[in-house]
Amino acid sequence: MQAITYQHSYRVTYGPCPDGQGVLASGRDFRIDEVQLAGALWCNLPPLATDFVRIGMAVYVCDRLAKRDRHSAGASGLRNVAIAVQVGSPDFWLEDGVSSLLQESLRLLSDDHWRFSFFGPGGAWQRVFCGPPPSNPIICLYSGGLDSAAGLANQLRNRKEPMVAVTAWHQPRQKQRVFRHLTMLERRYKRRLLPVVVRTALRHPPRMSSQETSQRCRSFMFAALGGAVACALDSSVVEVYENGIGALNLPLMRDMAVAARATKSAHPQFLRLMGELTTRVAGREIEFKLPFQEWTKAETVRTLSEDGLQELARDSVSCVHYPRRVPGRGKSCGVCPACIGRRQALLTAGIDEDPRRYHYDLFRSPGEFECIPQQELDYLKCVLLQVSDLAELEGGRLPSRLCDHLFGTKVIRTEEEAEGWRRLLLRYRQEWLQLIQTAGESRLGWTEWVGN
Repeated sequence: MQAITYQHSYRVTYGPCPDGQGVLASGRDFRIDEVQLAGALWCNLPPLATDFVRIGMAVYVCDRLAKRDRHSAGASGLRNVAIAVQVGSPDFWLEDGVSSLLQESLRLLSDDHWRFSFFGPGGAWQRVFCGPPPSNPIICLYSGGLDSAAGLANQLRNRKEPMVAVTAWHQPRQKQRVFRHLTMLERRYKRRLLPVVVRTALRHPPRMSSQETSQRCRSFMFAALGGAVACALDSSVVEVYENGIGALNLPLMRDMAVAARATKSAHPQFLRLMGELTTRVAGREIEFKLPFQEWTKAETVRTLSEDGLQELARDSVSCVHYPRRVPGRGKSCGVCPACIGRRQALLTAGIDEDPRRYHYDLFRSPGEFECIPQQELDYLKCVLLQVSDLAELEGGRLPSRLCDHLFGTKVIRTEEEAEGWRRLLLRYRQEWLQLIQTAGESRLGWTEWVGN
């Protein structure tokens, strides 16, 4: 093994013009733990992969600091963000094909206009010791959420290749949770997993009311991190364990498709763009895959029930507001789309969990449901309305709104490709109808809001 010298400070400017209104420095204003990343990999990142990680982190930080204006008269909430990043190879990132991929992927995620410039030289960074990396592994993104837990369990059940689980650690106690999950999975499937858990943080951040809370571009940083690991470990695949319903994320209402109101973190078109960008960085083909694109969330989660991993399911986190800063155990809100989707999947898969983990409980007690403020029920109403609207699929045709979304966001290019999505959405509808019937027997009031 050989000792290597570190140099890993770099600068980012951002604002409405290329010169930027703010100047940020790694280490001082934000942190991505490059030492931890290289140490976990047992090898040095290629120079362009180093740049890729830095750009991903710069986007994540600027996305948080560039708060949308949603309150001024006539404001659309859309942003024009100019960002300049110090990198090792500015000329590569300024190439038309590369910069357009950056802009297109971020436009899809956030609906904003991003303008990039690059300057050098960015200091190189490498790990302190070098050793043998794993041979031709599969890279997967692992957040500690229910989909990533269920997806990795399914892959370990059926695959034999080495697996590297990459985590962008941004939540309190997320690192400990991820290691608990990987330990449970290793014990159950008698497989060795290589964790790559990298700390990402905004240092001395402004109060949350002054930040952009949607953080739609966090998934760009996460995917860039996975792509960089694939470059370093000579892998050709980065897997994303999102179910097909979540990947498609059909907007609950028409205007939720814009201004970052609906996440596209695992959208098929976004992953195609990230695959093209990572391929350019690596100089060889690297593909981002959705192995469970044809599955509902409940179908992926059922494996956890069948394989005795109910505790793993319960230990996962799904809430978009997690952790809620309230006393007690109710750290998940229970009423956001992520919480509603989680409860539906777990109940359909036959996995019980302590309802006290939720601030509001939609699925257990009629008395508790009646106490939930009406304004907290908006997402549930939208989900149930969508389930009702999906009845149109039973006639063998796609509703115009669904067609617009599939073609408009480039999920499909031909009508023949739509049939798989139609069957998937029908199975999802049937799961909900069964849950509605069961909940109706428990006299939960919301079951009266939807017809069959």
